[in-house]
Parts: sequence; C-alpha cells; structure tokens
Amino acid sequence: MGVARDTHIDDVCFAYPLAVEALVNAAATDDHVIRALRAKGNRVLNEIRAEDRRDGHAEGFRDGRAEGLRDGRAEGLRDGRTEGFREGLRDGVRNARNEAAERLQRTIARRLERLRSPLSPSQQARLTACRNLDTLNDWIECLLDGDIPAELAPEK
Repeated sequence: MGVARDTHIDDVCFAYPLAVEALVNAAATDDHVIRALRAKGNRVLNEIRAEDRRDGHAEGFRDGRAEGLRDGRAEGLRDGRTEGFREGLRDGVRNARNEAAERLQRTIARRLERLRSPLSPSQQARLTACRNLDTLNDWIECLLDGDIPAELAPEK
C-alpha cells in the first residue's frame, strides 16, 4: 500500500500536519519539522529563537553604537574644525590689530622725537594704552601735518 506524496500526516503528536513529501525529501522534512515544532511551541526552539533575538539585539546595539560613535566623531571633528577656524580667525584678527596698534604707537613716538617733543611717562602711558586704530591713525595724520595731537601735547 502506497501513500501519495501530496498527502499529509495529521497526528496528535504533531501540532502541525506533516506532508508525506517532506518525509521523503530530507530538506523539506527539516523545514516541516521546524514549522511543526514552532506551531507546537517547542521549548527548545523557543529558547533558540529567544537567544537569536538577544544576539540580534546585541549585534544591533553594537552596530548602532559603532555607527553613533562614528557619526558623532565626524560631527565633532566638523564642529571642532569650524570652531577652531573661527577662534583662529578671531585670534588672528586680534593679534593683527594689536601688532598694528604697536607699530602705529612706535611710529607716533618716533615722529614726536623728530619734532623734539619727547613723551613724558604719563603721555607714554596714554599712547601705550590707546588700542583704537582709528585714533592712532588720526594722531599720525596730525603729526604728518606738523601738529601734535592734543592728547599727546606736552604737559604744562
């Protein structure tokens, strides 16, 4: 007596009907047995599935963390470069202004010496304290016109 391959074995020991073809074909058998065990709620299969889920979560966490660190590092570098550029530019401008002010101050002091009007300590302090480039340029123009700026005029 033969059994047709397209029939199923429906027995209480299986929570899922098994195809006769599955018993003949080993690969299909494995697939059908797994499906039957899953439908039955097999404890070992459920533990394997739970372990796979935990492994998947752990892998997802690791991958997400690595991606987050990579993205965060790239963003931090980008922001750091931008902030570093801004800070460098501010420092460069500040240094250039300070250097320009010092050069203008030296020019004013030399010009006053040529006009035979050396600076007193209080006038020197006033000149050194002035960091405004427009004011220093105005003082130089005044000196070039042959005058002494009122702020640096000899004390009486």
